[in-house]
Amino acid sequence: MKIGLLLNSQTVPAWQYLMIQEIQKIPECEVSLIILNKSNKLKESLFSKVTSKFNKLFYNIHYKIDRKMFKPNPDAFLMKNIGELLSDDHKTIEVHPIEKKYSDYFDDDDIKKIKNESPDILIRLGFRILRGEILNTANHGVWSFHHGDNLVNRGGPPGYWETMTFEENPEFYRTGSVLQILSEKLDDGEIIDRSWSSTHQYSVSLNINNFYWRSAFMLPRAIQKLIRLGEDEFKASLQAQKKSFEKYESPLYKTPGNWTSLKHSIKQLNRIIKRIIFRISHKHHWKVLFSIQDKLNLEPRNFKNLSNDLNSFVADPHVIEKDGKYYIFVEELPYSTGKGHITVFEVDKNGSVLNKEVVLDLPYHLSYPFVFSHENQFFMIPETSANSSIELYECEEFPFKWKLKVKLMDDINTADTTLLFRDNYWWMFTSPLSHPGASRNDELHVFYSKDLFSSEWIPHVENPISSNVSNARPAGAVFQHNNKLILPTQDNSRTYGYAVNFNEIITLSPEKIVLKELEKLEPKWNDNVVATHTFGRVGKLTFIDCCETYSKIRLP
Repeated sequence: MKIGLLLNSQTVPAWQYLMIQEIQKIPECEVSLIILNKSNKLKESLFSKVTSKFNKLFYNIHYKIDRKMFKPNPDAFLMKNIGELLSDDHKTIEVHPIEKKYSDYFDDDDIKKIKNESPDILIRLGFRILRGEILNTANHGVWSFHHGDNLVNRGGPPGYWETMTFEENPEFYRTGSVLQILSEKLDDGEIIDRSWSSTHQYSVSLNINNFYWRSAFMLPRAIQKLIRLGEDEFKASLQAQKKSFEKYESPLYKTPGNWTSLKHSIKQLNRIIKRIIFRISHKHHWKVLFSIQDKLNLEPRNFKNLSNDLNSFVADPHVIEKDGKYYIFVEELPYSTGKGHITVFEVDKNGSVLNKEVVLDLPYHLSYPFVFSHENQFFMIPETSANSSIELYECEEFPFKWKLKVKLMDDINTADTTLLFRDNYWWMFTSPLSHPGASRNDELHVFYSKDLFSSEWIPHVENPISSNVSNARPAGAVFQHNNKLILPTQDNSRTYGYAVNFNEIITLSPEKIVLKELEKLEPKWNDNVVATHTFGRVGKLTFIDCCETYSKIRLP
């Protein structure tokens, strides 16, 4: 498959460099064509650009100050030369586009040169709005990003309005990215893929940095999907995801003028100061709540608190029912050390806590102790992202003594690994970090194996199953309810661990996975509760965790 890049320069931002690198790793692909923009407008001096856009001066100053303050690292916009990624026999075509207002057209000679190279896909990483015959030159069209959710935010600048109007606009709790095939009509291209990351509330540069790194993987994955499905099935998949109506009711966002930018900058500074004062004067405290009833209970205000210890928090509950008791395994994190270990609480059928003991403490941070039984033996997969691995522990003496059985995966930074055995396969739901500049909250990946103890798990062909911060990271073990198989996932859009989604597993096979969101459990039962991100149901026991805020001056 021949890939062509539409560029303003061979020096590109780091996120584009990574994307091209990932494309070149696909065995069936080669970046064989570079189309360079030689427009005279690109040669304007910095002074000329500033004076011609004086009303945007405050915006540019604000963005530079923001980058200085928050220092995005790794920086998605560090400039890198792609020359080393290209083969020696690649073709470069220099183009002087025909410029009409905001759009670029290609003349017949340039179109002919490009067609002679027979590109399968052209990727727009430069030029302005493309129109005319260039859109029909490649077999599969011109693919382009819109950095923003084009259903709620058209225009630009990317990532700015989401951060600056976060408090008053719930649609901006997450920041979108769209990959589309360009058409003559602006914002009306065929959608290939969508992705949503959590909006950074206090920094435009950090917000942009995160979702640009995330978007770097969208296009290589889409190419792999096209190769795997073939043209007809790929096009059918695009049609299947279309909505009946794709309305747009918001204004066309534009770069703010000086007065608007100044107002937003003052508001942002005010929010940052309020946040600093709040963090100094208040404390976030995670706790585990539970209820013992015959029916599934979703009324946390009536739940019982597992631990009243304010010197450490407990979270990420997972449960084993054995010999008439419940063993609630949790992440326990003493505030004095800041490092989590795994603790078990022994609870009787009446809800009385009988015992508490640390069962796994390692040199690195542990959390999310996913516990389960298999062939009359108990196992645990704690989150060990701090050790860049997924580790399976076997119980030697229940519930207190555990030993490492096998590393299921190594050299991986992933969160909240959750297993399910179904149809002779072990299914692994997890949220890996695709790049150090991105987040582990944004994507759900699935791997599978017929052998629990394998270190060769197969990535699902549809990975990521979800690329949506509102419904991706696992939030507890899969459970049955009303003859439905339910996978809990986290909503991390408004804040970390904000809410729990309940997703019915409709289809689960090596070829296809279909999840359907049913309900959401939000932290609305108490004004002090700001998040809840783990849920489980074992026997008659329903359990969750939640984060409460307390004044440091007056702890309960």
